[in-house]
Amino acid sequence: MMTDRELLELIAVKVASLEVIAEKVTSLEQKVGSLETNVTIIKSDMAEMKSDMVGMKSDMTEMKSDIKLLQQKQDIVMEQTAGLTEFCASASEKIPNSNDSIEFLKARQTALEEEVFRLKKKIS
Repeated sequence: MMTDRELLELIAVKVASLEVIAEKVTSLEQKVGSLETNVTIIKSDMAEMKSDMVGMKSDMTEMKSDIKLLQQKQDIVMEQTAGLTEFCASASEKIPNSNDSIEFLKARQTALEEEVFRLKKKIS
């Protein structure tokens, strides 16, 4: 059987051990509180990221629409450019013929003016 002193010492050791355990529990509670705070911050950050992603998806949809519109405009410009190219080619082919016609008309006018001059001379 144990003496009173031994019992008191044993109780003192157990109390000291309980105090250490209580300190560790308090420390763990503080760490859990800190973890809960961190989890709350992470959840908030994730919600913000989700919101940003929704905004980015909206922006991407708008950009796709803009790209489609630009492609349509580019197609129109390409069609108009092709039409202008055909017109220029056609006009370029006609210009040399026009130059020949103008030269012919000038020569013909000169010949007619000479003829008129001779006729006037005969009449007078």
